[in-house]
Amino acid sequence: MVGDEASELRSMLEVNYPMENGIVRNWDDMKHLWDYTFGPEKLNIDTRNCKILLTEPPMNPTKNREKIVEVMFETYQFSGVYVAIQAVLTLYAQGLLTGVVVDSGDGVTHICPVYEGFSLPHLTRRLDIAGRDITRSEFYKHIVLSGGSTMYPGLPSRLERELKQLYLERVLKGDVEKLSKFKIRIEDPPRRKHMVFLGGAVLADIMKDKDNFWMTRQEYQEKGVRVLEKLGVTVR
Repeated sequence: MVGDEASELRSMLEVNYPMENGIVRNWDDMKHLWDYTFGPEKLNIDTRNCKILLTEPPMNPTKNREKIVEVMFETYQFSGVYVAIQAVLTLYAQGLLTGVVVDSGDGVTHICPVYEGFSLPHLTRRLDIAGRDITRSEFYKHIVLSGGSTMYPGLPSRLERELKQLYLERVLKGDVEKLSKFKIRIEDPPRRKHMVFLGGAVLADIMKDKDNFWMTRQEYQEKGVRVLEKLGVTVR
């Protein structure tokens, strides 16, 4: 059993998760999940005549990304593939290009600064909300919450309170008078549980006819996993 069926009967089943911390650990189980998703049970699509936009957490290992592209082109024969960083999609769903995304879902939490549509991996942190490197004024104006685990009551106000305290201590060195000029906004959209999907849906729809956006099956056949270089990724 896979997906909704398995979820409904989870108390009676031994449940396996093919992903851990945003990374695919069991490729056979992951293929069962994709078969279920693309097949008659759910999307019911002819993958050969579709393009697919996939998402991944920041700092996802290149090997994982290479394997996903290989499976999408070789097993499912998609005509085009794109892999987007989840934090960037969350901002797109909010109509933003620059901001800090706190994305806490099922398996991984990231604090990811994004500037003009590009994630900044050297400033990305797991669970380190202080983010001392960020010289964090444009970024503070839009801190966007994303993922199911950010739905806990009181989380947005607590995050705002603690960030203000950290800013006062570490940046202003305790100068309370300067705190009034400090602009901070925690954006907690009501649909944040599905923000990455919403941003991905918007981006995929806008780009569906732009051939230079997608890695194509033909390019994959010519270059193999080096096709990922089209996304600005260095492939050894």
